[in-house]
Amino acid sequence: MVFYAESMKAGAAGKALDASGGVLVLTAMTLEVDPADPNTASKVYIRINGNKEKEYLLCVLDKHNLNVSGLELHLDDEDKATMVVRGTGTVHVTGYIEFDESDDETDTSTSAVSTSEVEA
Repeated sequence: MVFYAESMKAGAAGKALDASGGVLVLTAMTLEVDPADPNTASKVYIRINGNKEKEYLLCVLDKHNLNVSGLELHLDDEDKATMVVRGTGTVHVTGYIEFDESDDETDTSTSAVSTSEVEA
């Protein structure tokens, strides 16, 4: 498991999410509150499979009501997910990447026996 963090400014081009061959689990989104802006607010959207026509709203963050949103969103590289922030604030996204470690484990519950050992 590896910690994951991104900062995304509102109005910037969408940020492609990279699971690095594992499963990216997004767990929190936090609005960076600008003291000079009394109405700091942002909406966070996600696009799946590079579809710029279809976006899904993940959360609405604002300075006065909700500046942190917890979630549990699992994404892998096949999702080709892109996150977009619209509004006036920067959003910090945190989570972790899980890697399938079962390939590294060896199965010791069964043992192979060659035919030459059986005949002996």
